[in-house]
Amino acid sequence: MRGIDKDILVTVITSITALGAAIIGGLFLVKSSKVKQTQKENKEQSKGTEREKNIVEHINIEDDTMFHICKNNRSIFATLKKSHRNRDSDTVLLWIDIDSMTQINSIYGTDVGDKVAKTVCLIIDKIIGTIIHDKKVSCYRANKRDELFVMTSTNDGRLLGEIIVMNVSKYKWSELAQNLFVSVSVGMANYSSNATEMLKIARVSLNIAKSLGGNQVVATEKLNPFTSVNLDDS
Repeated sequence: MRGIDKDILVTVITSITALGAAIIGGLFLVKSSKVKQTQKENKEQSKGTEREKNIVEHINIEDDTMFHICKNNRSIFATLKKSHRNRDSDTVLLWIDIDSMTQINSIYGTDVGDKVAKTVCLIIDKIIGTIIHDKKVSCYRANKRDELFVMTSTNDGRLLGEIIVMNVSKYKWSELAQNLFVSVSVGMANYSSNATEMLKIARVSLNIAKSLGGNQVVATEKLNPFTSVNLDDS
């Protein structure tokens, strides 16, 4: 009888020990999960703070810009493809379009329109110079067009695009013309070993951003095999 009692006691002690270990393990997992959640929230909060950073408060329209003026988009594509050969996996391509540029030229005149395009280039210059410091950055603008192209190195191209969008929309455009407001749409493509595919992804992303009303960034991971993208009409 005493032997049976001893066996029962051992079983009970073993069960309690296992239960205690399970509870401690569960508490550790809960704590670990909370730590990870807190880290994630802190990271998102940090991103939000970076996104809202007002980097550009004033632009001197007479300053030189790192954007190279090309004859047309086709010549830009050829140049970007050459630049792409010296790039690695942290490269992103931003295809940027100045929203409502036709209306701006119509209402305020092409002189103001040209100043808007130059100012947007200078804003992007300052942002890239402040947060990326990429000496190999490639920036192009087609002559007399409202589209800009930036190929640069960053681990978070979407955040870069959002900082550009925010700074352009918050700039004091009234310094150029009364009641003037300017925004941009950004189509983003992450690195691909195929430069043409990067251009097509950025084009699709930009089309989506424009269709959603502009003043935002859209990043497309890959092309839908059924989506036809013609770069020749750009």
